[in-house]
Amino acid sequence: LTTFLVGLGVGSLLYARWWGGRDVGVAGFGLLQLLIALSALATIPLFERLPFLFLRLRHGFGDSFGQFLGIQVLLSALVMMVPTLLLGATFPVVARIYTQSLYRIGTSIGTAYASNTVGAILGAFLGGFVLIPALGVQNSIGLAVTVSAAAGVVLVALDARVRRGRRLVTAGVMFVVAVVAVLSFRTWDKRVMTSGVTISAHNYSTLPTDALRREWMERDDLLYYREGLTATISVHRSAGSNYLYEKINGKVDASFGDTPTQLMVGYLPMLLNPDAKRVLVIGMGSGMTAKAAAAFPVERLEVAEIEPAVIESARFFGEKNGRIHNDPRVRFVHADGRNYLLAVRDRYDVIISEPSNPWIAGIGNLFTLEYYQEALSRLAEGGVFGQWMQTYGMAPEDLRMVYRTFADVFPDVSLWAVNDSDMLLIGTARPQRLRLADLQRALAARPTARQDLRELGFIDGYSLMAMYLMPKAVLLKMAGDAEYNLDDFPRLEFLAPRNLGRDPSTLNARLTQAFAV
Repeated sequence: LTTFLVGLGVGSLLYARWWGGRDVGVAGFGLLQLLIALSALATIPLFERLPFLFLRLRHGFGDSFGQFLGIQVLLSALVMMVPTLLLGATFPVVARIYTQSLYRIGTSIGTAYASNTVGAILGAFLGGFVLIPALGVQNSIGLAVTVSAAAGVVLVALDARVRRGRRLVTAGVMFVVAVVAVLSFRTWDKRVMTSGVTISAHNYSTLPTDALRREWMERDDLLYYREGLTATISVHRSAGSNYLYEKINGKVDASFGDTPTQLMVGYLPMLLNPDAKRVLVIGMGSGMTAKAAAAFPVERLEVAEIEPAVIESARFFGEKNGRIHNDPRVRFVHADGRNYLLAVRDRYDVIISEPSNPWIAGIGNLFTLEYYQEALSRLAEGGVFGQWMQTYGMAPEDLRMVYRTFADVFPDVSLWAVNDSDMLLIGTARPQRLRLADLQRALAARPTARQDLRELGFIDGYSLMAMYLMPKAVLLKMAGDAEYNLDDFPRLEFLAPRNLGRDPSTLNARLTQAFAV
């Protein structure tokens, strides 16, 4: 966004300084439209090279957070700077053409500005909600290029200020150039584009050449690819095996290897309220967490997922999620989980919040004080709220921030260890009953739960109780005087990304062990 806005501003400035005093006709504006189209088309082959350029620059300049941001800005500028410079020149060109009288300059500029604003709104809406979901990013760019080039040819051909023969020849040449450029359009490799090098650069650190890096990126089968409303979703199968994993914008967010975490995040809150009738799961993932909730006699299970493509892609995990799409009790809600909580007036017996990692842009608001307050208000009598929390890629102070924010909202809280690097926070309005007999009784009537837990190594209630770490009083003591994560001061969203590429798991494990009961 910064690169785009800077490009627009600099483009307008350069035009005003170098060509602002010259008379630019409709044909000049048409030529500018063609240049915009060609420059945008030329960026498409660059996109596939960006992962390799990122790895080279990361290796050459280091991996500090400042350098990481600098490389991202540099690569964004490489792709967007020329088109945005040309786009920045369009408004002053239109203003120059449209303003013919000094006495009507205010009206002329106002009309041009209003038209530009309406066009920007329509373009953003059509691009984000219609074209990209329907055609994909590449084809949407191709369509925009075609429309821009066609507009340029028509503008040149219709400029009455240029001699008829000259403008027709110019328009013809422009048409040929545009057709050749569009026909040379080729698609990029989806496996390269979903390689997620910004997050998993360490996977490529020992590979010395781009050829070997590409081979690594292309080694697995691509089963599903969708450029959705909010993210690019892909499902892959590891070469030579049936191991599946799902990526969101190149980051693995669900996999067969995550089965223990995804199931336990669903089972533990349900086991603490086994008679729950109405359940809300925030975040679809592979659908395994929803499967765990559906193993209980719930009457209605709602799954809120902001990206519809995630719900669709979860069908590939049907073997693991119990074909959750076919369960008549399940209702999939295509909405942001937090906004859905704000809008719905129903109360839930269990709410399970399993978003992506908090260092992903836009996820931090699912870890704030206000979010937890809203979740607490949506719990029915005896309701349970479960919050998944990672310990990998999180600085101890950030982890303590989440613990304190959570524990200060819910009257009673407990912390459970799903595994070495995944925690589950349980919050309730009433004191939690963690009796072994209750867990065993709940499991006795749930054959699906017993089978899943047995496959994960939990043979009875005793083994489940071993996951329990600490009550609220101890958790608050461990959190200490950590800051709160607030809507108006979203510390977590800006602090958590600084630990990308680092592994503070050992530090967090020592912190937890020092306080565990």
